[in-house]
Amino acid sequence: MNTVDPRAFVRVKRWLAARKDRDPLKRRKDRLQADVVDSLIKNYLPQLDVQA
Repeated sequence: MNTVDPRAFVRVKRWLAARKDRDPLKRRKDRLQADVVDSLIKNYLPQLDVQA
């Protein structure tokens, strides 16, 4: 199955969460999703360079 790189997902979600014109409920959800995927990367995908 092809999917987006999880690091790119985190970057996009953090960018969306930082937008002032975004619905506050969506901003909160975006931030939470980014945090969860970031944690998954750190704990289960250590081979991925988080800086990439």
